[in-house]
Amino acid sequence: KMGIPTYFRFLMEKYNGIVVETPKRHCDYFFLDFNSILYKVFYDNERNKLNEEFFLYNICQEVKRLINDEICPKKLVYFSLDGPCPRAKMVQQRSRRYKSIQIQNLLEKDNEWVPSNNICPGTNFMYKFKMYLLKQMEKKVFHCPEVILSDSSYPGEGEHKILPLIRKLKEKDHNGNIVIMSPDNDLISLGILTGKSNIYILRYIEYITAELLKKENYNKNSLIYIDLDILRTEFQKE
Repeated sequence: KMGIPTYFRFLMEKYNGIVVETPKRHCDYFFLDFNSILYKVFYDNERNKLNEEFFLYNICQEVKRLINDEICPKKLVYFSLDGPCPRAKMVQQRSRRYKSIQIQNLLEKDNEWVPSNNICPGTNFMYKFKMYLLKQMEKKVFHCPEVILSDSSYPGEGEHKILPLIRKLKEKDHNGNIVIMSPDNDLISLGILTGKSNIYILRYIEYITAELLKKENYNKNSLIYIDLDILRTEFQKE
């Protein structure tokens, strides 16, 4: 099993001040672990199950909102999608997805659109999504000088495609402000281990997060930033 369950909640309870509403200065580089956005948008609207075109449109609308209205990156946007995984994990993924199809057949829901069996490398949907996103990039709907896509045909998990680029930025642009959008708790530790300063992890506010922050008024699109510089300082003190 991958990931670090409840790690973010543990850090929030232990260290005050690691969550900030906005970065100290504007964002230079925005890295998006795209798979999480696909699932988030899918579950936001029941109609996405019935119409792939509607689903694709909604994905790009949410990404446009994030880039053009919320983050406003000045230098680079990097879209990272999960590609083919290593052999050991592929065996586990295949067994899970085959089981999901068998359960659907038993429940007589074999025509229902299931995200976990479509939002993965090698599917027709991911090819459609790649082509749709490339068209949006050609139209320059995302307001940033440089927009790069690492699609699902390129091997590696989304967050692990991002890290080598951040390590290079440590030498190339030491003071550059980086925002990484991902709900994956691994990235909190991996981001600190890059040794690069000025990194923020961006996440949607969930019920538990809002409760810990004592935020009563929030919606499904509310955002928070985790300041990795503050967290690194707290680790060093300890």
